[in-house]
Amino acid sequence: MASATQYLLWVDDSSGGRLRTTYTAAQVGCASGTGTCSIAPGVVLNPGAGQWWVVTSNASGSGPWSSGMTFTAP
Repeated sequence: MASATQYLLWVDDSSGGRLRTTYTAAQVGCASGTGTCSIAPGVVLNPGAGQWWVVTSNASGSGPWSSGMTFTAP
């Protein structure tokens, strides 16, 4: 979503729901609401397969959920 002001990050690890946190555009390094954003939540994940999704929002509402991306925690 262009001009996003918030990002909701949802992370499931091998135990299920692990993280559901909303970050501001400034917190994820996208103060302008566009570009490449990143965050290191600092959460300990259970070993094994997991998946994460993100949805953006601004004053006009929320965008669609991203496709899930998979990862493996050691």
